[in-house]
Amino acid sequence: MPYLDMRKCSQIAMTSKNKSKYTRNANSGVGDGVHPVESWYRTFYSPVIDQKLRNLGIGYTTAPVAPTVIAVTGVKLDQTTLTLNAGKSAQLTATVSPSNATNKSVTWSASNSNVSVSGGKVTAKTAGSAIVTVTTADGGYTAQCNVTVNASTAVDHTELTSLNLDGNCYFDTEILPDEKTNTKARWNLQSGTTYIAGARDDNYKIGYSCTDNIYVVRGTVSSADKNAPFWANDWIIEQTNASCKVGDTIVATDAIDSFKLSSPYYLGNMSKNSTPAGTGVVGKIYYAQIYSGDTLVADMIPVKKSDGTLCLYDKVRKKYIYNAGTGTLKEG
Repeated sequence: MPYLDMRKCSQIAMTSKNKSKYTRNANSGVGDGVHPVESWYRTFYSPVIDQKLRNLGIGYTTAPVAPTVIAVTGVKLDQTTLTLNAGKSAQLTATVSPSNATNKSVTWSASNSNVSVSGGKVTAKTAGSAIVTVTTADGGYTAQCNVTVNASTAVDHTELTSLNLDGNCYFDTEILPDEKTNTKARWNLQSGTTYIAGARDDNYKIGYSCTDNIYVVRGTVSSADKNAPFWANDWIIEQTNASCKVGDTIVATDAIDSFKLSSPYYLGNMSKNSTPAGTGVVGKIYYAQIYSGDTLVADMIPVKKSDGTLCLYDKVRKKYIYNAGTGTLKEG
């Protein structure tokens, strides 16, 4: 049961019996309400009562004091550049300023899938580069580390004949097609497939779709699709410049002198402004190759990694390309 400290707050009240003992202003004749022995009462008597109340287990409280909040003024990383081989890890340490800041919590993020980061531990996934960013919860201050991932010198997989796709699996090649892009892939396509491979954005499109026929397109958004007969089976689909060969059927797409997409080439679906266009391949992928003119820039094969992960391995870029969809891959 809290109460006020009598040594600080006790005061003898003026009553009709003791009002003559209260001091008065000589000029106004008005009393100031303070008993002449008030100081003695507070100094000597109140502490005795106060201690007795404490002995009885009755304490007193003081007014609450708001805690002092020390705001964050910045954050730094112990390393601003980092080089790792694919599959290796390194620890980054963030230092929040000032050292006595109230909330020193931070979050970590990576700019792409070449690396992953958790609690400052950076794990290299595939060859390339990425930026790791640490952000303070208080104030949103950031610091960054540029990470370079070298291709792993060790082979960590077993090659497979094919991978089985359920319509919800796709692979982002991270290659932006242009007028020099040529492709070749072997697929097993089953009914239910809508998009096979390719990319499109607000200006251009290149790739293959499938309903009652296989449709081929390469050109602007207004370019018409060309078709070839379809049946559930294995297919080799090859595009060289404006000419496409679907099985034994050759179709010609629009010839454009210059274009480049802002959306990457997908396998197992078609990208639409960097998101899947719809239902992808129901069937299998055996291999896929992408050329820039006559130069092979990606040669992707199905593999099973030592940890059991199913994915594609690019023999040119020496990097793994993982299923980016919601479906489940199976060995072919």
